[in-house]
Amino acid sequence: MRSLFLYLLFLSQLLGYENFDLYKIKGQKKGPTLLIFGGIHGNEPGGYFAASILAKHYAIDKGTLWVVPNTNKESILRFKRGVHGDLNRKFSNISSVDKDISIIKEIKTLILDKQVDLILNLHDGHGFFREKYTNTIFNPGAWGQTCVIDQIKLDQNSSFGDLECIAQKVSNNLNQHLLQEHHSFNVRNTKTKKKKNEMQHSLTYFAINHNKPAFAIETSKELKTTSQKVYYQLRAIEAFMQIMGMKYQRDFELESENLKSITKSNGKIVINTKISLDLDNLRKNLRYIPLQSDKNELYFSHPLGGAIKGDGFIDLYIGHKKISHVGTSTFPLENCKGPFEAVIDGERKPIHLPSEVKIMSDIVFNAPQGYRLNVIGLTDPRYTNELGIKIARSSLLTRFSLDEKKKRYRAEFYKNDAFCGMVILNYVARNNE
Repeated sequence: MRSLFLYLLFLSQLLGYENFDLYKIKGQKKGPTLLIFGGIHGNEPGGYFAASILAKHYAIDKGTLWVVPNTNKESILRFKRGVHGDLNRKFSNISSVDKDISIIKEIKTLILDKQVDLILNLHDGHGFFREKYTNTIFNPGAWGQTCVIDQIKLDQNSSFGDLECIAQKVSNNLNQHLLQEHHSFNVRNTKTKKKKNEMQHSLTYFAINHNKPAFAIETSKELKTTSQKVYYQLRAIEAFMQIMGMKYQRDFELESENLKSITKSNGKIVINTKISLDLDNLRKNLRYIPLQSDKNELYFSHPLGGAIKGDGFIDLYIGHKKISHVGTSTFPLENCKGPFEAVIDGERKPIHLPSEVKIMSDIVFNAPQGYRLNVIGLTDPRYTNELGIKIARSSLLTRFSLDEKKKRYRAEFYKNDAFCGMVILNYVARNNE
């Protein structure tokens, strides 16, 4: 079963648009296409973390899933509803000089694609929607825990045009899997056309005006954890997929506890193909990471990976979570021939750049003439080139470790004055092997 899941996941395709990323996960069997947007509002993490989990942890057997986890990248990084105004209020009219115009154009292009059969826009809303007023949290003006529709049905015939019926089925499904009784879901019909409210400028209303079934899923901002919000988002999405006749697999059990660890996992980053860093347990502040002066290529394994660049630093993020403040040093890059040789715990092994090696006792690096090794944390003033030197964990200053657990350290290769790449030294206890 595991190998089948990995094969199905292999069928996914990542497409980098100018403003966001689109993951296309195609099933072996033909079926409808579901398009999902997460993060149109940058301060609603339940939506964008749920979308990121879909992109990395789901495989499709029947049908096709299109997922945009980071619709509003800059606003997610800044944890703001919209850095340039509310992106979800710009679909009817937008100024030609609006900084969001290219994002809007790309979103509209996806929505209007002939392959798309149904659209979901993921949100976190305030309070808990109720038909009758109870208090400031439970009332008819709240948005949380709702399946939102703009009208009862589409104006033209469509396979999924009975919006109210579908939304009610999804809500009923969710109400069978509540973490707490007061988390119950309801259908909220904004009656957008009749009331002529601000929802006329929204993504979903643009979609239904082009005869595309569209819904918003709103989990409550009052829920205590992001994992709870993600739990309900994924439950709702799976309910929509079942209604559409799609078949899927995931590599985890859909429980709130499981989602805690998944939402906290940050993945890895590869920089300029020279550096590979595990973002889990990475120090909050790093110094002197060798990068180019500009045009550095950052690849995050996490769909919500992003960076804010400044003068002499790069701040690394997963969604709105700041992982590390990275102080940089400027070096030209060199494509160095490898692999190099190292003696790890007495055994000779080839070493590639970049890579991570596990060490129980010590390591000695060797390289041809003209190369230089700088091990960060090894401060013996006798050496300007640390090739050929035995490097044990005890010989390294722990304040220079890459991680909070003080297990990982940097070994940097240079050729003349150019940076070749980095090897991460991971010191492990013998009983961990």
